[in-house]
Amino acid sequence: TVVNTPPEPSLPTTPVFGVGMDVWAEWAENDWYHGSVAAHHDNGLLLIHFDDGDQAELRPDQVAFDTPPSPEEVSVGSRVLAPWMFSLYPARVSEDKGNLKYGIQFDDGASNSSKLNKLRLIGK
Repeated sequence: TVVNTPPEPSLPTTPVFGVGMDVWAEWAENDWYHGSVAAHHDNGLLLIHFDDGDQAELRPDQVAFDTPPSPEEVSVGSRVLAPWMFSLYPARVSEDKGNLKYGIQFDDGASNSSKLNKLRLIGK
């Protein structure tokens, strides 16, 4: 007997950055600035127009949505931009502390905690 089971739905692995979408993008290592998506290129890169007039072609993992993620989008290990002092820096979620609060491990080794509404999800 052959049983046909439908394939399990798969979650998208690459967030979709729409043209015109507000984003944070990595200008230099650990140096992220606000801008918008100007175009998608066939090679997978995104053309980002920064608010100061500069532009760069970047991989999706160098771009973060400028909206808070939903709780379903964030889990331990998620790549995010998280606040430290007065800027956003790349990090990983290290702990779900409940009540929409997360432990954060920054790429430079520092750690902190943050509320969900302060995080920005980095693309893959």
